[in-house]
Amino acid sequence: MERVAEPLLLSAGKLVNFVACEHLAALDRRVALGHETLPSPSPEELLVAHKGQAHEAAYLERLRAEGKTIVDIVWRSGPEGRRAAAAETLAALEAGAEIVHGATFLDENEPGGGWSGIADFLIRGERPSRFGAWSTRSPIRSSRVRQRPRP
Repeated sequence: MERVAEPLLLSAGKLVNFVACEHLAALDRRVALGHETLPSPSPEELLVAHKGQAHEAAYLERLRAEGKTIVDIVWRSGPEGRRAAAAETLAALEAGAEIVHGATFLDENEPGGGWSGIADFLIRGERPSRFGAWSTRSPIRSSRVRQRPRP
């Protein structure tokens, strides 16, 4: 959850937190509003994050070694950075990119807030869509190592 302006910007991860524990969702909201700060990650959380980043980097290098054409979307913080990344993602999809790494999605037009998400990899499939004779292949691939099972 991120406060972009007055409304809150939600993500799939925050929705999962709400399903798992309403209190956790309430704490997420307090952090987004600036009433609380996140605790420092534990050594175990840092290890899992490091392993996840290494796994994603290895997968990305494997795709490159296979000769795949990859568009990298660079994450930027703040509202303008997120908007720019979402615009770059849309441009890559419209251009028919084979793989988009770090694809950013943003919908700020929901009443009371909006949604945002980042996909590790979007992989082009040859099924027609609004982009042309191609679309992203389902399911969208995640390279992340999970800390705990999803509900």
